[in-house]
Amino acid sequence: MIVREAKPEDEATLAALAAASPDGGTVGFRPEHHVPEDKIARDHEISEQFVAEVDGVVAGTARLDVGGCRFEGDDARYALLNSLKVHSDYRGRGVAAMLTDQRLLRATELGGDDVVTLAYIQAGNAASLANARRWATQVGGRLVVAPVPMRRRPPRAMAGLTVRPAAAAE
Repeated sequence: MIVREAKPEDEATLAALAAASPDGGTVGFRPEHHVPEDKIARDHEISEQFVAEVDGVVAGTARLDVGGCRFEGDDARYALLNSLKVHSDYRGRGVAAMLTDQRLLRATELGGDDVVTLAYIQAGNAASLANARRWATQVGGRLVVAPVPMRRRPPRAMAGLTVRPAAAAE
C-alpha cells in the first residue's frame, strides 16, 4: 500500500470512489461536486488531497486543509483532517490509518509541532471515531449543521444595525 498526493488524472477515479463510499455515520450521504476538485474555492491557506493505493488500485482518499486561527486566545496553526473515504472492499485493512498518518505528518510539516489538529466526525461513524482515537487528545462537543438555501435577495435593513467587514483588530 502506498499513500501519495492526488493528481489531476485521479479525478474520475476519486469521483467513483466518492459515489461508492457514502459517509458511515447516522446519515448516509456523499458530496457531489459539479466542478473539478482543484477548482473548488476553499477558505484554507493550503489544501492537499491524498490517495491510498493497494496494488495499484485507488482504495481510499482524504483531504488536509491548513491555515491560521485563534485558539485559546492565541494565534495558532490548524490542520483539518477531512473527506476521508475508503472503498468498502478495502475497509479494515489499515487504509484509513495510513491516510491519517500521512496527513498528520504533513500537518506537522506545514503547521509546526504545535499545530491544532481537528476533524469533524458524524455521530454514528464508528470507524472514523476509532481512527481519531489513535491521535486525538480530546473530543469536543456536538456540532449542529443546518443547511440553508442561498438568499435570493439581501435582507431588509434594520434600524440601529450596521453590517460591515470585520477589522483586523476585532
